[in-house]
Amino acid sequence: MKKYILSFVFALGIAGISKAQVAIGTSTPDASAKFQIDATDKGVLLPRLSQAQMNAIATPATGLMLYCTDCAPVGYRNYNGTSWVPMVPVPTLNEQTGIVLTATTTAPSTGTRYTDQILWEECGNKVKLKYNLAIAGGQGGSGNYLFQLPNGVQFNTSASRNPIFTGVAWANGAAQTVRYFIPASGAVVFSQNWSQELFVVPYSATTFRVFSTHNGSGFLSVWGSDFFATSAGDIAYTFEFEIWK
Repeated sequence: MKKYILSFVFALGIAGISKAQVAIGTSTPDASAKFQIDATDKGVLLPRLSQAQMNAIATPATGLMLYCTDCAPVGYRNYNGTSWVPMVPVPTLNEQTGIVLTATTTAPSTGTRYTDQILWEECGNKVKLKYNLAIAGGQGGSGNYLFQLPNGVQFNTSASRNPIFTGVAWANGAAQTVRYFIPASGAVVFSQNWSQELFVVPYSATTFRVFSTHNGSGFLSVWGSDFFATSAGDIAYTFEFEIWK
């Protein structure tokens, strides 16, 4: 009889737990948590499976999580209802041929384009881009050059991200202009001339100007009809930078 009573009490306890919260390492779990673990010297270890073992799981539930030991890349996986996907986004490299180059006044022409490519990848809240444009001949147009972002990519133009600046460079002084600058790396090269420090400055949600120094001069100018113009002859523009989504 005593055995049956203990079994009954145990069953009641399990039923009570199933309707309440479960906590390990704390007696005061957060009200929003059904299950909470607190620790200062240990972590939570999810099941570690090979890719073959992961794929062999029959009808996995949406939201199922595990650690894949030989996937590419190795790491945590989540089943989204259709397939297993990395819990940390994996950057996808995109490519577009055909850089759109306009200007603040008259668009330039670029003659023969030997290289004409934008590469970009999105990861988290940023987009990393690389522009490669090598040309022979062309007309310089007039005004500052405006490079267009690839299709589907835009600047986050909020004041705390990548705000737009359409004014005359340095008209309001460095203190008022520098906050629009996005650091970049790369160069324009032609006739043994080259740029050094590079900055991208959003002109609209989809276009930008490039500011750079020249042959160690230390003075920043804007690429355009007066500075690194497409009419300079054989010329190559190559640079990369990151923007906020």
